[in-house]
Amino acid sequence: MALLLVSSILLPLLGVWYLYKSTRPKASHVPLVEFEEGDNSPARYETDTVTVLLGKGYKEYTKKDLPFRIQNPFDPKQPLIVLPFKYLDEVKWAPTSRFSFYDFIDKLGSMTQLGIPLLSHEGAMSARIGLNKALGSKIALMQEACVGTFEKLMPDCTDWTEVAMPYIVIMQVFANMSAWVFVGEEIGSRESEWQKLTLGYVHKVNATLDKVRARYPASLLWLAKYLDSDVKSMAKDRQVAGELLREPLEARLAASKDQLKSERGSRHFEDGVQWLADIYMDKGETLTPDMVQQKLVTLVFASIHSTSSAALTILLDLIAHPEAAEEIRQEVDRVRSANSGPWTRQTLGELRLLDSFMRESARFHAFAQVLSLQRIAQVPWTFSDGFSIPAGATIAFLGYHQGHDPDFHPDPETFDPKRHLRKREAYDGDSQHFRFTSVTDDLLHFGSGVHACPGRFFAQESLKLIMVHLLTNYDFKVAEKDEKVPKMVVRNLVLKANMALPVLFKERKA
Repeated sequence: MALLLVSSILLPLLGVWYLYKSTRPKASHVPLVEFEEGDNSPARYETDTVTVLLGKGYKEYTKKDLPFRIQNPFDPKQPLIVLPFKYLDEVKWAPTSRFSFYDFIDKLGSMTQLGIPLLSHEGAMSARIGLNKALGSKIALMQEACVGTFEKLMPDCTDWTEVAMPYIVIMQVFANMSAWVFVGEEIGSRESEWQKLTLGYVHKVNATLDKVRARYPASLLWLAKYLDSDVKSMAKDRQVAGELLREPLEARLAASKDQLKSERGSRHFEDGVQWLADIYMDKGETLTPDMVQQKLVTLVFASIHSTSSAALTILLDLIAHPEAAEEIRQEVDRVRSANSGPWTRQTLGELRLLDSFMRESARFHAFAQVLSLQRIAQVPWTFSDGFSIPAGATIAFLGYHQGHDPDFHPDPETFDPKRHLRKREAYDGDSQHFRFTSVTDDLLHFGSGVHACPGRFFAQESLKLIMVHLLTNYDFKVAEKDEKVPKMVVRNLVLKANMALPVLFKERKA
């Protein structure tokens, strides 16, 4: 009887294990790159993957148009295949049914298992169509939010004053700007419950993922959304967000019945709630408050840290290149002298040196995106030259290393603030090329193709407004005692500005 009982439990478990093992993607035909010294411990991957391991792979394989794989630090059971750039066109225009960006994000953050809403097609469309179309009308509001938040959060800097974590200030500034754009000034104001909720949610997600993964084995991670207090707290925050959005959604839906078809582009409501309502009404589907919060909270989470981290990186680069900072200040003064009133998309577009500086910062540091165009293969796929990958494999390109490749960027280890400005001026006079937001095959910080970042224009104008405010109102530097503190920190496949590095600010005299 005991043997029968054990067998009834053990055999199904063995069957599940065999099925899981047999369906795991296999990529043994792709060369494996490991550390030469033989130390392939998790600690080594955490510190040396970007500079040592991927640098080796780029030199020995990518430069020879060959793929390679490394142990995936986010999922050691699945291969991470790094593709050479000859496959870029085949990946960037491929449908999601072949290579899925959404599936990659899901597995990277264990989103589905933890009940966290995913970045969705509708959310991306609301940014690509609604936000980008309305952005010109939002610049003055964004500037007001930017200036007001800085004035509230920055200390008195009559003399040199240390701001211990400027990232926190920048993040709150950008969060306020994005809230006024996505949910409107009334709900998204600085003191609103929405602001407190979304900022708190961003902190919770970042703090919770690592803790939950440490508490639960991978096979039981799905239990966390039912048992873990931190995960349930995030779900509660999303529920509250849905209730906050109920009234504005109902108002927009009611207004849309009279205005949507006849006054598109000149409506009273022009924000993320309305853009989502547009999408769902055009599809003939009902939009609920819970659906709105899922889309908008996900967009907020996706944008706040990435844009704030980019802003801190640019600030540290301005500190490292004071001559360029002063020249950009002069550019800002020239443009403001020639144009009265608040900033507009047109006048921000005239800040070409600032734009070039920002793009060079993106090239030099990749804004944390060491890997670009990350996808998970949904089906087994064979590329045009016969190279094949299994379903379930993660694929990516080495955008950071490409940014430091002299075949793409001459003298790549020199930070050249005017590098991209010269390219713009030399390109048949077409100033639309080589801008910060330009998606090109030699600079992949915004991705490319089907999933090129839909919010990159909003990020650009936000970053410019933040930099203009700081450059106009402050001098800034790193204290002498901190000059040798690393400006960038690396962990696994992420390279980003050191958020713990203090910065000294001093108000500029008018």
